[in-house]
Amino acid sequence: MVGVHRGRIDLEELMRGPWTDVGLMHRAFAEVDVRFDGTPLPRLIGFAGDEPLAMVTLRPFDPGEALGPMIEALAFLLPFGANRISAGFPGRGWSLDDPIPPVTDEVDLRQRIVVEMRVVQDATVSSCLHPFAINDGAIVWEEPLDLGPPEGHLAHALAVTMAGRHTVRVGPGDILEQLARMGVRGHELAVAPQGAVWLERLALDADSGGRAWEIHQAD
Repeated sequence: MVGVHRGRIDLEELMRGPWTDVGLMHRAFAEVDVRFDGTPLPRLIGFAGDEPLAMVTLRPFDPGEALGPMIEALAFLLPFGANRISAGFPGRGWSLDDPIPPVTDEVDLRQRIVVEMRVVQDATVSSCLHPFAINDGAIVWEEPLDLGPPEGHLAHALAVTMAGRHTVRVGPGDILEQLARMGVRGHELAVAPQGAVWLERLALDADSGGRAWEIHQAD
């Protein structure tokens, strides 16, 4: 992979295809996050078909306010050519058999998790949990849990934006402006080799002042 993410690691070993391995990519990035930040960070990974394009680590946001940063990332990834998106968010989970969540002001005994939601070309959304514990500064993963179709505003936003990605026509300059806007707002971007090629073509076309260049998506 080519690009700048956290400036501290070799990203090429962390982000590779195919799409079926995207959950493993989230786990690998989360392990790096824990080493440097103590907790996994929220991120979106975009694919064109089976080829990884780009990964966005979302800017900081208040609890419960993930929708805005996610939409900002989608506003770049979808016009850029992504037709498969995997979004991962850190969180806490507990059994519905427990009437009261096991958490107080001093202690939080809820299971640590990464919640992953995937949306594909036809706007179908699926989800799974990646439970983990942190021992001696390292993540210990448990088996992922398939949750099926998710509910909530984040899942709805993934479905709606994927379904409508062909209805909004943008030019190379618009895509590059959104990329710059994300950097200003605090998102961190890394692009895979295919994404680097497409970024170069976008930049050349924007500089030439020619007609809008369209990315052909692998639908």
